Parts: sequence; structure tokens; C-alpha cells
Amino acid sequence: MLPTSRKRSGRGLRTLIDRNGLETFRRESADILSFRAANRMLGIPQVPFVDLATRGLIERRGESVAEAQFSWLFSRSQIAGLIDSVFARCPATPTGDVFCGTGDLLAGAEARFSGSELVEAVLSGELPLAGLDRRRNGLDQCLFSPPEVEKALRKRQGVPDDAIRRDEVARRLGLPEDVVCHR
Repeated sequence: MLPTSRKRSGRGLRTLIDRNGLETFRRESADILSFRAANRMLGIPQVPFVDLATRGLIERRGESVAEAQFSWLFSRSQIAGLIDSVFARCPATPTGDVFCGTGDLLAGAEARFSGSELVEAVLSGELPLAGLDRRRNGLDQCLFSPPEVEKALRKRQGVPDDAIRRDEVARRLGLPEDVVCHR
């Protein structure tokens, strides 16, 4: 125990602090990340990050004083473990010539996956990694082969592997696309 004393309104107030408790607090607080720090560590846009947290793929360790999502707290070791488990599925050397990154699949109105869908697809082997771009941060390092992305999307949408897209039918038949599928 560490005895400390503070003056309060002219009276001495003695407080005892447990050394072991203080050391435990120091270790645990070193592993805690704020919402923004955890988001930066994962390297993905904010909306997919919130999706990962709300779907339980990354656990919230608690909240700071405010009740907003920006006050969520996360475990540094758990986020590092998620990143490591995704990277474990990456080949040693990049496969293919053309790649699309995590940001291409998650960002904006053309988002192809939600954050949780992308992580689940990679961890299940449904969407294989083609390589890593070490210049980026966190999951944003992941590179994917566009044909593999299309294959994973078709599988998620329940489209058979031998189905042909409308533009491909039009090209093969030599017809305008609107003739092939008139609405």
C-alpha cells in the first residue's frame, strides 16, 4: 500500500492505494484504444469499422463518459489479433497482376462489402487475399484479385458460377446491351 495524503478544506484526507491494483490498472489501460485510434489501427473507413464493432467481430471494452460511438473503447491486442488472423491467409508473394484494395471494396456508395462481410469472407476462405501492400496501414494493406472479388460477390448473391452478365451476353451476340435486357 502507498499512503498518500491530500489537504481538503483544512483537514487531512488519507488515501491508500494498492500497488498491485495500480500495476494492474497500468497494464490494462496500456491495452485500451479509443474509437479513433482503433479505427486508424485497422486502417478501414469509419462505417465498416462501426459495422465490425456492432456485429461483434471486434469487441468493445467499454465506453468513456459520453454515450456516442466515438466514446467506445477497444482492446489493442484483440485488434492486432484480428489483423494477424487476416494476414495469416495471405500468400508469401502476390498472385496476379491487377489488384484492388480494401478501400476499393469498402468505401463510398460503390461499397461491395460491409466491413464484417469482408472480414468474414477472408477468414472463411471465400475471398482469398492476393497479397499485401506494406505501405498502407492495418487491413487496408490487403490486396484482392478482381476476378476473385466477383466470384465471392456472386456466391454471396446466390448467382451460379456459370451465369453470364448482361453486358457479356450483349458483347458475345454483337447486340446493344439495352436490346438484350429491355426494361
